[in-house]
Amino acid sequence: LGEAERPAQDDVRFDGHAIEARLYAEDPAQEFLPQTGDIALWRAAEDDSAHAGTPGVRVDTGVASGQAVSPFYDPMIAKVMAHGPDRDTARRRLVTALQDTRVAGLTTNKSFLIELLEDAPFVAGEATTGTIGERFPAERRATPSLSFDDAALGAVALHRRGRERAAAKAISIPPQLLDWSTQASAATPFRFAAEPQNWELTVRTAPSGGRGRYLVEATTGERAEIAILEGDALDLLVEVDGGPRQRIGAWLAPGALSGGAAAGELHLDLGRRSHRLRNLVGLGGGEDAASGGGRVAAPMHGRIVEVLVAEGETVSKGQRLVVLEAMKMQHAVEAEVDGAVTVVSCAVDDQVAADDLLVEIEPA
Repeated sequence: LGEAERPAQDDVRFDGHAIEARLYAEDPAQEFLPQTGDIALWRAAEDDSAHAGTPGVRVDTGVASGQAVSPFYDPMIAKVMAHGPDRDTARRRLVTALQDTRVAGLTTNKSFLIELLEDAPFVAGEATTGTIGERFPAERRATPSLSFDDAALGAVALHRRGRERAAAKAISIPPQLLDWSTQASAATPFRFAAEPQNWELTVRTAPSGGRGRYLVEATTGERAEIAILEGDALDLLVEVDGGPRQRIGAWLAPGALSGGAAAGELHLDLGRRSHRLRNLVGLGGGEDAASGGGRVAAPMHGRIVEVLVAEGETVSKGQRLVVLEAMKMQHAVEAEVDGAVTVVSCAVDDQVAADDLLVEIEPA
């Protein structure tokens, strides 16, 4: 540019307000100790189809799902920025962007950043370098405990995923019958180990009917009706007991594909908080069963009309194990691996729920 074309300082104009938050792999409850490990899932808010076009949000990052945060470099995952006509608009947009950012597999400071952005002194513009030390003791920075509503959302997400997997495998089951049941009482059990309280739950189609509506009941007596209104597994629009709609992410750990230690682990992202859940009853519709594992589950609700194997028997991949009757049709459930039958948990005339364990096979 020529001398006359170069912008001068007076040409620079302020335009609204911007705030940046740095998303780190660190544990706020442990004095922000850096964390290492694999990023099981990464999807930035600006890449979220549900919020495409949201004004004023930008994410700078260099990571992707499956990459590792190593001990050799800074553990920063991303810079999340929001701009608005004024400070409070920028702040609220930044909170939304962080809520819509999906990150799983290792501990991050995401929940802490949201809590800080909504803390009264920060909202009022009065935060100082001493605010965190003064207002955020270790107990406030700790991961929130698993509440009934959170556990119920996790159970419904697992149940829904299992039904989708079962419907995809059984070509005779159309999607519109995803939540169909031969008996209103048929329920899928879930058990989550958590502190300070374990949760034992059942999930069934809600009496109000309609696809995507479920009744969740706990052994403690608590219950909730949860509706999945739209979305994919990473971005579900849900409603609990007719309350405000909220977006959540529910993603099954890849360890379930190999049946390893992480098999059946669900990453549940509720925007402001996240949990890792593992169904100790046996993952409903888990990836291990769907990908050739030894757990053989019922593809849908129905009645057992034939049991063709016994414990101790050797079976081959593709061999018929059980015949299930549902919707006036019979569905053969087949072995997906070669191996020995270790458990037969059903009998003729049993009514089973979708994803109930039928046969367990020890792979050869």
